[in-house]
Order: sequence, then C-alpha cells, then structure tokens
Amino acid sequence: MTQRSDYLWISPGLITYFKHNQKSIKLLCWITTYPSNYEKALAVKNTWCRRCIFVSSANNTELPTVNLNVTETRKNLWWKTKAALTYVYDNYYRDYDWFLKADDDTYVIVENLRSFLSQQTLLEPTYFGAKFKMMVRQGFMSGGAGYVMPKEVLKKIVTEGLQVIRKLSWINEGKDLCSSKNEGDEDVEVGLCMEKVGVKAGDSRDSLNRHRFSWLFFTYY
Repeated sequence: MTQRSDYLWISPGLITYFKHNQKSIKLLCWITTYPSNYEKALAVKNTWCRRCIFVSSANNTELPTVNLNVTETRKNLWWKTKAALTYVYDNYYRDYDWFLKADDDTYVIVENLRSFLSQQTLLEPTYFGAKFKMMVRQGFMSGGAGYVMPKEVLKKIVTEGLQVIRKLSWINEGKDLCSSKNEGDEDVEVGLCMEKVGVKAGDSRDSLNRHRFSWLFFTYY
C-alpha cells in the first residue's frame, strides 16, 4: 500500500519555493565527542556533518575540536553541555537561524531536517527532538537522537537560564534557572531548563504520526 506524501498536492512552483526555502535556512550543528572517540567522530564528519563543529574536553587538529576545558566524565555531561551552549551562543548566534546538537554516534539526514525546519517559525520558543514524557512536566528530548532549536531559544537558555550574559539581571535575582551543578543527565537538565525559561517541548512527528527523531540504533528496527 502506498502512503500519501506530505507534498502530494503541491504544484511545481510551490515545490521550487520549498526547495529554495530549505536552502535559505542557516543551520549550525555541533557534535559532542571525547578523546577516545575521535576515530568514530571522524567517520561522522566524513558523512553527514562535514560543516559541523566538534566540541570536546581536549584539542584535536584533525577534526578539529573546540576544547571546552571541562573534566571528561559521563557524570559531567551537563557541565559539558552548558559549556557548549555558551560557546555556540557567543560565537555563532548572529550568523545562524537554527542550532542542532548531536552526538558522535548520531546520523542526521540534513535534507529532511531542513524540510522540517522550513515549516517551523523562528519566533516560536520551541525545541524539537525525540520526546520522552517523564522526569520533566512537559517532557524532554533524548540527547542520543539530537535536538534542534531556533536562535531565540538558544539565547533564552543561555542568557536567562545559564545567566552567562546577565548575571546581575533583576530577572530571577541573578540566580541560574538551569542547574548550576556540573553533574546531571544532559538531556533531562536541558529539558528542565527549557521548561523554566518558557520554551516548549515541540512535537516533530509527521502527518502520518511517524517520528522524525529516534534514539534507537538501526538494529532495533
């Protein structure tokens, strides 16, 4: 049985418009990696993420990596993520519209992601990913599947949640809305922080209720 395409009704002119709209989307991706995984990260770089930046706890000239100066342990993933969010905001916020976080074992079909993002608005405080409905009231996005956010969400989580820019702001009396601890599950902590700064956990399923983000390995399918 054939399935209906989301774009079955679109005229050739509109197809041209959507393709142009996808290309006009300025998307930055950052890949979280670590020293013992650089070989795997290189394989990822040579496939879908040739234009992504790689963040780590040590320098590597072949990828190359951005050294976030954090202590590399699994327990410190939240610390590493906060450092990455801050770095990306400080260096790339003005130049891109959307920001994608992924790991060095994530595979993204960028054309499909761009197609999805072309249907979203930059002004809506929403982020997208593989949504888990637990531990956070509105749910959170599984870190393994990656998650994507518009630039204003990146700004909110850094300047309002992490208080990197406005440490003495009257908003929340200068206290971090995001956890100030280094330890914590990255995806859950991001979800909690997003909720506290008023960012919605969006629904990225298609018109047939199929998930666009998956945290499972291909061997599970």
